[in-house]
Amino acid sequence: CSSDLRKMLRLPIGFYDETQSGMIMDRFSQDVNFVDTKLNLTLDSTVMFLMFFFVFAFLVCMVSPPFIVPLIGLICLYSLVQGYFSKAFRRTTTMDMSGLSQVLNFFSESAAGSASIRAYSKLNDFYGTFNDLLMKSVRPKYVTIYVKRWTFLRTGCIGATVVGVAMGIISVQRALGFLSSGAAALALAATL
Repeated sequence: CSSDLRKMLRLPIGFYDETQSGMIMDRFSQDVNFVDTKLNLTLDSTVMFLMFFFVFAFLVCMVSPPFIVPLIGLICLYSLVQGYFSKAFRRTTTMDMSGLSQVLNFFSESAAGSASIRAYSKLNDFYGTFNDLLMKSVRPKYVTIYVKRWTFLRTGCIGATVVGVAMGIISVQRALGFLSSGAAALALAATL
């Protein structure tokens, strides 16, 4: 964040004339908020997810080596889906931040000029403009929620496919006598 601040301080004066102050304030406040709150939780959950994945994938592959081939394909499919939806999520988040910065900028400018707004009886104009900006800023939030839900649905389907493929391979190996009941149960429990 300090490098961003250093860059902001070295920008030409024209940048500040063209860029809304609410957009600048919003960007810095969201960056600091992300580092303070979300980054730690995201890192913890990512490390925990990766540890669980590698342990359980190792267990299943040790018990049932033929599972390695479909697992590689499903990992590639998951990476493609996640990459596509990550780009879409980034774009909708940018749209969301832009709409929010317009609302914050309008509100901060209106708060500074509140005496003039009341003196010239422009409260209804203020409410109308503020409501319009607020409604426009909410639309990208719904698109972001939509993208998140589609991501969870697609990755959930891939997870269900992993469990189904593992169950099929383990069942065939158990029926052919390659696996004991305990090993089959361990592998099935690990996939769930």
